[in-house]
Order: sequence, then structure tokens, then C-alpha cells
Amino acid sequence: MWGKDEISELIDDVNYAAKHSPDGNHFLGSMVLRKAVRTEDGVSFDEYELLDGQQRLTKLMLLLACVRDRVSDYDLKSACREMLFQKESRWKSIPGRNRIVYDIRDNVSDFIEKHVNSDDGSKSTDLVTIAGGKNLSLANMAAGMRTICSCFDDSERFSDTASFYRFVFF
Repeated sequence: MWGKDEISELIDDVNYAAKHSPDGNHFLGSMVLRKAVRTEDGVSFDEYELLDGQQRLTKLMLLLACVRDRVSDYDLKSACREMLFQKESRWKSIPGRNRIVYDIRDNVSDFIEKHVNSDDGSKSTDLVTIAGGKNLSLANMAAGMRTICSCFDDSERFSDTASFYRFVFF
């Protein structure tokens, strides 16, 4: 389980890379995927089941929501939204849906809808209550989101947010 230290380290590592190697790449770790075909509403499409790397990818999803809720730049907000939610295109047989779907976790879909997909969801005051709740999946996501947001709110840590955003998103 990724806690406060692992999340802070990830953000600090990416922030360091953004400052010292802005045109380079940063290795975030590996993931194991399995390609599958899914059908929803009569439309078949490829998707990937994530077998290893769930926590890392979840934290990156939460990071996107936190960034979206802290910036005023329209292009950056839009980039975050597009990375979080796939817009429907029925002519291309692309369903509108979350980029990351949690099929096996209780109430995670509701949390994602309210706190990840919704603008300003990462600023919700109920994250404190959820982080202290009994549902471990939701508590970890809420605590992770709070940690990420507090990292971004630390002006000493992020003296140049533009370079971080450019490195991560563009």
C-alpha cells in the first residue's frame, strides 16, 4: 500500500526530473497488463486489465485530479480531464468512460465520480472523513489525494509548478 512517504517521494522524484532534465524521461516503474475485449451497449472495444501496478497508477490518477483542481489554465485542465475520462465517439466505437475502471472495489466508482471526475473534487471537505473511514480502498484513495494536494500546496517544494506540469503533461 502506498502511503504518505511513497506518494511524497514519487512527487519529489518527478519534480526533480522536471527541474534537472526537462526534456528527458522519468521511469515510474513497470506495470503488467492483459489485453481483453469488452462489450458495452453493443459496442466491442479493447481494454487492458492491470495485473500489477494498480497503486502507482491510482496515485497518478489522483495526481491528475489534484492538478486539474489547482490550475486555471484551460489547456492544462482539459489535458487532465482527457487523461481521466475518455469522451464517447460512437462513430469510432469508443465508449465514454473512466480511463481507469475499478471492477472489484466497493464504492470506488462513486468516489472516482465525486472526487476524481468532478472539477474541484480533490478540494472536497469530506475527504478527511473518508480517509479516516473503515473502507480501506476509499480511505487509501482519500488519504492519497490529500497527501498529493498538500504536496502541491507546499510553495517551497513547488517553486516552479509550470515546469512540473509541462514535464508531466506535455
